[in-house]
Amino acid sequence: MRCVPLVVAGLVALSGCAAGCVSSGPDAASGSGAVFAAQAEEWVAAYDEAFDRFDDGQVIFLAPDIVQDSGMSNEGFMGDGRLGALGVHSVVYNTEYERGPMYLDATGLVRTDSWVWPSGDAGRGLSPGQTYALLAWLEVGEDGVERYQHLVYGLDGYASIAQRESQVVAEQVAANYVDVWNDADDRGVAALYAQDATLSDSVLGVRVSGRDAIQALLDDPTTLPVRLDHLDEVYPLQVLPLGSEGPPPDEAPAVHEYLTPDLRGTLGQVWMHLHTTTDCPDASVVALTLDERGHISAERRFHSLDSLRTCTDPDLLVDGWWADLPLPDPLAERVTGTLPTEAGTIELHNSGPAYDQLITWAFHRLTTAGLPPPTVATITLDPFDERCAGGRGYADWSTGTTDILVCADGAGVHWGPGPDNTGCTQPGCIDQAPTKDKHLLLHEIAHAWLHDHLDPATRTEFTTLVNAPSWNDPEDPWKTRGVEWAAEILAWGLNDQPPVALPSIGSPNCDLITDGYQTLTGTPPPHDCP
Repeated sequence: MRCVPLVVAGLVALSGCAAGCVSSGPDAASGSGAVFAAQAEEWVAAYDEAFDRFDDGQVIFLAPDIVQDSGMSNEGFMGDGRLGALGVHSVVYNTEYERGPMYLDATGLVRTDSWVWPSGDAGRGLSPGQTYALLAWLEVGEDGVERYQHLVYGLDGYASIAQRESQVVAEQVAANYVDVWNDADDRGVAALYAQDATLSDSVLGVRVSGRDAIQALLDDPTTLPVRLDHLDEVYPLQVLPLGSEGPPPDEAPAVHEYLTPDLRGTLGQVWMHLHTTTDCPDASVVALTLDERGHISAERRFHSLDSLRTCTDPDLLVDGWWADLPLPDPLAERVTGTLPTEAGTIELHNSGPAYDQLITWAFHRLTTAGLPPPTVATITLDPFDERCAGGRGYADWSTGTTDILVCADGAGVHWGPGPDNTGCTQPGCIDQAPTKDKHLLLHEIAHAWLHDHLDPATRTEFTTLVNAPSWNDPEDPWKTRGVEWAAEILAWGLNDQPPVALPSIGSPNCDLITDGYQTLTGTPPPHDCP
């Protein structure tokens, strides 16, 4: 007999073998003979290893626009983009953190983790060394982790009144859900689900819309009974009581609530752990999104990987995010585009639409000023390069070519047009780019131009003009060197929105800036001093 998929409760389509069913075994996979979702395990293991090192190596697994939301434990634990996410992770993971089982769907994964706050927090009633249950939800796309969200169960000290009240509501929603799926009650479906509710079980290729379609799944004879897991079953570590009035862990159902948009918001989602009660039990996680009336508007199911492999016919399984997601390269090695110039083609690393336009604009400014472009091999956008600890950009010739580093996450930079700030795809929206970003890029390109096009006599003349101790003597402070003054003044002249003060050299008088630009280029600057 073939194992029959259980399309029931929870975010993960539950799948199970009826009594006497022959399991497909732990090595089952979707039609290919390979272990199902082995790539997912490999990718997540590498991701975990990178995070456990507590260094910047973890960023290669994050999408440029990742949203990190650990606001259920503290409203300050929110971050956008790779830099923002790292800031949150540095706090959340600077604890004793243990990862639990993984549950999959086609676009993400859920894990049941636990977290120990070593020092505690007396003001919030958190005991040192107390363990708290976490549900970690990751959305994964072609660029890596796009959303990382924590839902916390057991942080009474952090919980707002709204959170405490919502936990009661969440547990009632979970209990009603289990009752409806176990009883196949059409009246229960009408009371529990919105009229246009959706149910997605993507790993089994199931997606239905509307109460009637959900009822049809309930009426399927292969649908198996389910029960809520309890914290002591989901979390192998000891999970202490939820506070002075909380139930002991063996009586607490594994239900997490999510408040939107913040700790003071309304209950937006209920997450729970479920098991089928069969000889081949399936463990799963179910996410229920609630509308303003408290009805389920969307249900999403995540499966335990072990259960999928053991209890589900491999022909029914659908590959997901892991199928075409290789282990990521370092940001500096990601070639995202090229820019042809009169001096040769430049390879762009970790750039994106906005920064592509900015780089194109910068070289166009050289042409507008009547200056030939420098020969540049690569421009890399990487704020996690170790050199960025000492500066915001570098022009480097150590490899025998001119390579420019800008300490910005180019793939994640966005500016105009439009209120959603989705990115720059037209040259006109360069006007939205911050002056400091324009100046930084022009400054590094100016170093490349000075290297290619400035003769020794002009270097000496300029160094004398600005009263610098040397052109580029490493014994002199870098801000005092003639080469830095030259790059700053050249970038100032090329910028169509020049800064009032030059970051490296301050605010020299207008005559000196103007004379310096003319000495370097042989022409007056394209604009006046501000």
